[in-house]
Amino acid sequence: MVGRNGCLGSSRVARTPSGNVTRRRGSSLTEMMFAMVALLLFLGGYTRSVLGSMMSSESSHEVSVATAAARQALEGLKGVPFTAAFAAFNEVEDDDPGGVGTAPGAGFAVPGLQVLDGDPDGMVGRYIFPTDAVAIGELREDADVPALGMPRDLNLNGAIDVDARNGDYRLLPVIVRLEWRSQRGPASLEFKTVLADN
Repeated sequence: MVGRNGCLGSSRVARTPSGNVTRRRGSSLTEMMFAMVALLLFLGGYTRSVLGSMMSSESSHEVSVATAAARQALEGLKGVPFTAAFAAFNEVEDDDPGGVGTAPGAGFAVPGLQVLDGDPDGMVGRYIFPTDAVAIGELREDADVPALGMPRDLNLNGAIDVDARNGDYRLLPVIVRLEWRSQRGPASLEFKTVLADN
């Protein structure tokens, strides 16, 4: 078929109201490319949004697991006689109330949370008491632990001294700390409290 301009072919020619002739051939390919780019950008944003939501949901779940574990750890601490609590949950085994190696100790596992790489005891949870940096098994009034309000009079005799208070404490400050590896990196949670002899 021969067109009006004497050329063979089937290219579409459109006339504008002013009578100018325009070609429509290449514009639809360009429009399609722009549409594909827009679709890819939309899908990329949507995917990031879904992944972010999933990670946020996982993070919320981990915090819930950690909070429940910390509360359970505090209940465990309250479940032993007050005078034996420090010995049962500190870092040394020599003073365990039932004999060496019989007490729970300072670290505890938390099912559902991953241990940080390089964690020395391989446990997510830990009980932290005001102790001497060198003599870890000594409960100390003069320990510098501002998070626990230390130094502090633990045997309530009206003075803060440098003696170990393992056997005569009336107040027992403790931090229950959980540190784990989440999908976003290291995560932690702390509960602080002071237990008192009734």
